Amino acid sequence: MTRLPTPGHDAGSWGDLLNNFLLTEHHADGRLKLRDDGTLDNLYARPSAGVPAVDLEPAVRASLGKADTALQPALVTHPGELLVASGPGAVSSVAPGSDGQVLMADSAQAVGVRWAAQPTSNYDPTLYGARLDAKRVDNVTASSSSRVVTSLSAHFTAADVGKRVVVYNDTLTGTFTTIASVQSATQLTLADTAGLTLAASAFDHLVYGTDDTAAIQAALAAAAAAQNVNMANGANAPLGLGNPLVEVPAVGQGGAIITSAITIPSGVNFTCQAMLFNFLSDRSAPCVIAKPYTVVGRLLVDCLQGTGILSAGGTGSGTGTQAHNRFGDVRLWQVGTAVGSDKSQYAGMTFTGYHHEVGDLWVKGGNVGAYHNPGHDVVVHHAYFVGCTTAVSMNSTDNAYYGLMKLDSCGTSSGSPGVDLYNRCSWIRLSINAFTQIATRKCTPVVQVGTTVAGTNKDLFIEVQANNTGGVAVAIAYVAESYFKVLAGNTQDNGVTNAITTAVQFGGVATSGGSGALQVDAVIGTGITPYAGSVYGELSYTQDGVKTIVTNSALSLPTQLKLQNLATEPTANPNGGAVLYAYGGAIKARGANGTVTTIAGA
Repeated sequence: MTRLPTPGHDAGSWGDLLNNFLLTEHHADGRLKLRDDGTLDNLYARPSAGVPAVDLEPAVRASLGKADTALQPALVTHPGELLVASGPGAVSSVAPGSDGQVLMADSAQAVGVRWAAQPTSNYDPTLYGARLDAKRVDNVTASSSSRVVTSLSAHFTAADVGKRVVVYNDTLTGTFTTIASVQSATQLTLADTAGLTLAASAFDHLVYGTDDTAAIQAALAAAAAAQNVNMANGANAPLGLGNPLVEVPAVGQGGAIITSAITIPSGVNFTCQAMLFNFLSDRSAPCVIAKPYTVVGRLLVDCLQGTGILSAGGTGSGTGTQAHNRFGDVRLWQVGTAVGSDKSQYAGMTFTGYHHEVGDLWVKGGNVGAYHNPGHDVVVHHAYFVGCTTAVSMNSTDNAYYGLMKLDSCGTSSGSPGVDLYNRCSWIRLSINAFTQIATRKCTPVVQVGTTVAGTNKDLFIEVQANNTGGVAVAIAYVAESYFKVLAGNTQDNGVTNAITTAVQFGGVATSGGSGALQVDAVIGTGITPYAGSVYGELSYTQDGVKTIVTNSALSLPTQLKLQNLATEPTANPNGGAVLYAYGGAIKARGANGTVTTIAGA
């Protein structure tokens, strides 16, 4: 019987024992012998194409299956590209973001994330889902009764379907609707008819994007929970000190569409680097409301023929409710010119209550550019109003100051006041420069005081520089204890003629303070009637080198008065009273009927 050698034994025979043992199943050359029972014939023979998975043990097959479904390098092709889960057992690619962007969770995305700008604060609206993807394209072609809109400057994609959209120009707005489908990069179909016909000019626009109202308001609500102003006690907290900041960043050229009013809570600082587009269904309602004790750094709003901002005192109205609001840079485009039930509707900016401060205010369009109702204790350092029906309107306003106010082509074709102090205003200081570059715009009177409501307006200090604005420069009624300085001329601007015909229009009387407590100084261009109506107080004006003083009370003169000789005797008859002058060394007077009397000879 063959066996293996036993260790420690079989001395001298262990080699023979081992060889005999191996030769039982092997040939001398090492090949295996075939057993008599044929069991060697049933051993596994590897196919030439390799071992199939079914021939492997289950555990091996499971391990190889995991390898087959593992992430493969071929799935990504660009530096910075990410692979993220898009569902159970599913993976999708996310393209690389731009420099400085961060990856942000977004449940609205199929993959649950998106690249976004670096948050500017803990209350950045992009952290709450704001897309800030609103875009404006120009050269739009549309028909009011059609749903198809084109723009050669657009880059529409299938991802735009469902976004908010409207077509508009500088004076009209179409239907606020959504995008139903996209046919190409330059053509889309609206869910409703356009509502406005446009002909592809540079002033024919379309704006579209995601509704960001909820996200911005969520950021403001989160900030409100951290604010430190106790409104219940009426605390006069320093404006902005320690208040949480909500900043809407500028993401590329994108803006934010809002469909309901953005309300800035008390004690919250807010600034908006992106343009807000007013998509409110109620066009007469304000699209931004600043509650008391708010600081707004920058605010850009395209009102789309709607209403702009309300700086609200207390609950939003009343003479004794505090606001204590501060605005830095406010710019409002395309404010609506419709006439509402009150002047706050279709106004660029409305002030209620008291204590408001604005650094720079720019308003284009609007039935009223800035409305004080009553809006006490308001300081506006610089204001520029373009194409407003009325730039500023004040109702029972006390203490308002405009450091420099420019009125550019305000008014209407038939004429409307540029600044209207229409009911019991006091302690008002205005410095106004008014001009027009549009023939159909007549800003007349440039300043109108007390001609609407018969209530005394007093303690006014108003400077007016009016050029080519049409009609009357300044209209005064029911004014006492006030001073006006007027410069009225008709120099053409841009070839447009809207000649001022009368410098100062007097009407009514002062009901308190005494009619003599009014002083008007004026420099008046050639051909303009110096005044109309009955002068009360004192009007002193210079025209064509001649200084004239008109008063309804005794005029106190110095003990010695020198009259300079005129080169040419006046030929025009005064409007009531008489003109006293020196000619050829003699003192003469010309009466209202043209009678010339020599008072003292040469």
